[in-house]
Amino acid sequence: MNRMTVEQLKQAGYVERNGEWHKARGAASRAESEPVVCDEPVAAPAREAGHAGRVHVCVVSFRARLCDPDNLCPKYFIDCLRYAGLIADDAPECITLEVRQVRCRRAEQRTEILIA
Repeated sequence: MNRMTVEQLKQAGYVERNGEWHKARGAASRAESEPVVCDEPVAAPAREAGHAGRVHVCVVSFRARLCDPDNLCPKYFIDCLRYAGLIADDAPECITLEVRQVRCRRAEQRTEILIA
């Protein structure tokens, strides 16, 4: 921790009140440089060359109480993967889909999405 002298504190715009140092109201503070905001990435993300075969997507739901197989709908997960660019398309010729449920304790409930 840097220790400042009384003179340095006064030069920095601090005042002493009741034995404590406070930043004086209206005191000019040093301007902090802010990062430049850009809408476009600086460089294209480095991606591995993909294979032309199907992508295997496995949605595993860890649940304390298993639901009916038709109630565990992975449609929203698959659409989000497509919108995020993690899979090219959700057409049957582009992906194979596996949906599973695993019984667990209530505190360990979660959904895992595996892409291979």
